[in-house]
Amino acid sequence: MNFVSPERWIWLAAAIPIIVFYILRSRLKKQAVSTLLFWDELFDQKRQRSWWQRLRHLLSLLLQLAFLALIVLALLDPLWTGQKQATRQIVLVVDNSASMSAIEPDDTDRFTAAIRAAEGVVRELRDGDEIALVTAGGAVRVVVGMTDFGPAVRDALLMVSPTDGPTRVVEAVEAARRMTRSPERREIVVISDGAFSGNQTIAAADDVRLVLVGSPRDNVAITRLAVRRSLVDPIGYAAMVEVSSFAETPTRCRLSLELDEELVDVIPIELAPGEVWKRTIVGASAAGGILSATIELNGTDDAKTKDALAVDALAVDNVARAILPQRAKIPVTLVTSQPSLYLESVLGAIPLVELTITDEASADSPTDGFTVLHRSESATIPGGAVLIIDPRADTDAFTLGEPIDQPIVVSQDSTSPLMPHVRLQNVILAGARGVTMTDAATPLLVDAGGETLMASRVAGEDRMVVLTANLDDGDLPLRIAFPVLMTNAVNWFLSRSGEIEPSLQTGRLAKIELPTRTRTQQAVTTENAVPENAVPENAVPENAWTWTDPDGVVHVTTTEGETALVGPVARAGLVTLQRSGETIKKAAVNLCDASESDLRPRGELESAAPRRQQAGYRSIWFYLTCVALGLIVGEWFLYQRRIVG
Repeated sequence: MNFVSPERWIWLAAAIPIIVFYILRSRLKKQAVSTLLFWDELFDQKRQRSWWQRLRHLLSLLLQLAFLALIVLALLDPLWTGQKQATRQIVLVVDNSASMSAIEPDDTDRFTAAIRAAEGVVRELRDGDEIALVTAGGAVRVVVGMTDFGPAVRDALLMVSPTDGPTRVVEAVEAARRMTRSPERREIVVISDGAFSGNQTIAAADDVRLVLVGSPRDNVAITRLAVRRSLVDPIGYAAMVEVSSFAETPTRCRLSLELDEELVDVIPIELAPGEVWKRTIVGASAAGGILSATIELNGTDDAKTKDALAVDALAVDNVARAILPQRAKIPVTLVTSQPSLYLESVLGAIPLVELTITDEASADSPTDGFTVLHRSESATIPGGAVLIIDPRADTDAFTLGEPIDQPIVVSQDSTSPLMPHVRLQNVILAGARGVTMTDAATPLLVDAGGETLMASRVAGEDRMVVLTANLDDGDLPLRIAFPVLMTNAVNWFLSRSGEIEPSLQTGRLAKIELPTRTRTQQAVTTENAVPENAVPENAVPENAWTWTDPDGVVHVTTTEGETALVGPVARAGLVTLQRSGETIKKAAVNLCDASESDLRPRGELESAAPRRQQAGYRSIWFYLTCVALGLIVGEWFLYQRRIVG
């Protein structure tokens, strides 16, 4: 016979105090009495059954020693022959997703209960069993591979921490099946709160034991935060916020919006059970910063409302962040030999534009800006970004045709980033001429005769837009389309769009667009550059791209074209993209997952009892414990119970 815990033989030493107390007899106290008549009669009765008393005392000792022996054998956990041969391969799947951080009514969180349950599974291990540890929060991670050394898994459990990522239990179970060699010996123990899709399929699987922790809890969460720059106002932005109720009762809360800790707006919200609230909030800021949305439950003197303060059981989904990039000043040089009131007014009215007017063009456009050539007669075009309006001579980039009589726009390229919200069809562009580009270009405005009146061209780092209309002879400057067209040109020249890079979601690999000034510096070695691997700061390769997660851990990453790979990020907060120690860009990471914020199990589930490996067999310790209980009850009836007769 084999024992799972042979080190517990030491408990047999408990027999020594039992025998010592049996041998020790209490010394009778002498007491003077007036007569021995009654005492002699009692003594005769006791002496007649003294042999039974001695036998009963000895039997009591034997029963107590037998009880101790059976208990010690049960602690040793002996194995049947069949149980010894049928060892198990256990994969312990611990759900450490965001929902496991939910606070229970006793002020403990679900993750703590999950770790306690996992430690109990490790204690169930028997000689020959193997066990592995897998976490299923944000990303599937094998913490400990298959091993027969239980203490390694028990120590690893102490190092596992909850994440802010979504649940990946289904994927973790599939990974666990691939880790085991023998399906007949496989047992997958999933410890989770059951708040994920597919839990009923998991619970019904023959090789899975689902251990549930936590109770259904009400919650209110920010399930979406999307921010973008205005398409018209260069310093404007719009934030779309979505707040969802996963509560069984009506809830009142307030939404606070802050930009770099400066309060922007506060909105009271009343939510019915299961209601989703949406609102778009507009603002303006050239400085940019961190835009934060926070929800807080309201409380009043009303007892019913006070109870609502306990609704929110999860804190991570109460805050969402977005990065609003700073709008730098845009240097624009207007080169014109004759003043143009319309053009100067439109360019000067665009926020952030620093307008300089001159009559002589330089060889290159301003850095992070562009040049406007108005009525230019020069054959040479400056390098960089150039907007040419009403040119008067051919250049090395294009040739001009003869003036067109009544040039009416019949077609415009609505897909071009220069044309959003611009409607010029059926508009007469007075004084316009056809333009033929020497290199590949995109026609933007075409007249009835097929002549191109406006075109754009991209050649490496150089960008050019040509508009042949005469601003002084027509009504184009008086139309709303003209300032919109100029604003679109500003954004296009500087590679800007109305969209802001979206916030990242926890538990997902994401791509961060690199700033233009760093895209030409991407000679990065991708060897050993795995986003999951954290490295010490002093071990980062020189000139390498890195990102720092919200916990301050540095990870080496790679770049692909104009983007850098970041993640998966386990925590909500801010991540920083760096190169050679220099901060290049920041990005916000939010939970914003309605499925994870719903703290109620999907469907009716019950926590599974431990699964027996052999049908018809119970562990020997179970029978030993039953016999021991029978012996101790019998000993109590024979000796400890007093019968007066």
